[in-house]
Amino acid sequence: FQAEDGIRDVERSRGLGDVYKRQVMSLGLGITLLLTLAFVGSNFKREIAKSIPEIAPDYFFLGIQNIEKNDFQNAIFKLDENANIEIVPMVSAKLSKINGVDPHTYIDRTNDSHWVIQGDRRVSWVDDVPTDNPLIDGEWWDLSKPNKLQISLDSKVANDFGVKLGDTFVLNIYGKEIEGKVTNFRFVDYRDLSINFAMLLNPQFAKRIPHEYLSTVKFDKIEKFNDAEFIERFPSVSIINISDYLSKVTDVLNKVFIAVSIISTITVVIGLVVISSAIIVQGKIKTFQNLVFKILGFTRKEIIFSSKFTGKNSLYLHIFGSLFLRSSIDILDFSIFKSYLGNRTFPQSSTGHNFKISSFENIFLQLVHSI
Repeated sequence: FQAEDGIRDVERSRGLGDVYKRQVMSLGLGITLLLTLAFVGSNFKREIAKSIPEIAPDYFFLGIQNIEKNDFQNAIFKLDENANIEIVPMVSAKLSKINGVDPHTYIDRTNDSHWVIQGDRRVSWVDDVPTDNPLIDGEWWDLSKPNKLQISLDSKVANDFGVKLGDTFVLNIYGKEIEGKVTNFRFVDYRDLSINFAMLLNPQFAKRIPHEYLSTVKFDKIEKFNDAEFIERFPSVSIINISDYLSKVTDVLNKVFIAVSIISTITVVIGLVVISSAIIVQGKIKTFQNLVFKILGFTRKEIIFSSKFTGKNSLYLHIFGSLFLRSSIDILDFSIFKSYLGNRTFPQSSTGHNFKISSFENIFLQLVHSI
């Protein structure tokens, strides 16, 4: 290794130091991302695995006919007398107009509530305000107008559409358009997987519409329920097993979090490898730099002090080194010095390295001949 290379390494060490700082910052961000994903992922999976199943029904039953309603309820209670059953009427309806205008002019496809006007929607009716759908604004059904259609709307849907109390909706039910007024807004939380509807109708008017029933059941002793036997008894009824869908959702989420965690871990490992390499290179540069300083006659304390000079202070370090070099030459015996230079090679250091003199030698020779 040449001495001039060692001097240049002093400047290079500053650039590697900047790289080292950037790598440390990248590693810190990677570890933070990994920890955040682990924390959020575990909490989200715990919410899916524990919170929702505790409040969600075990099964949904669709397509229960009017003549089957009583038999259906009796069959459920015969299997499990402590089963929690909810059964409501249901009919398909399409929102065709809002205040006499096409509802697509109110919102576009990017709106969260655009699903309300995508094809037919299921609507239902109840006598009293549902306990899990508290009234936000307006009045409940006006019993003095049983022949007028009254509509209770999800408050978020109303806000997204810009609908106000008293606005008119036209619903297409079985090909017949029926006009009704929005009389109240409800807060609807769809996350509990219970029966919820964006629109509810007043029962005094809606009960005359041909309809079927939708039911949810949460069993106390679910092992007694056999869906194959139940379908054989009620062939028109469709059964949805909620636990199967929750398991599939949980499995997908687990795979996503595992994949993201693996990618983050690989990023952190690569960062560690790069930083380790930078530290090794930095250490070697410091070793070469200190050897150059020893050749210039620096003491141990001066070498430790000089290692603190980085960035703009490197200029002061070079000036200090030049002044120190000239002072050293003034007090040397030039005959011995010239003879020493004639050997062309510095004595072998304690580390076993020989240092060939090139431009460093020329600096000394020019100084000698100028005297």
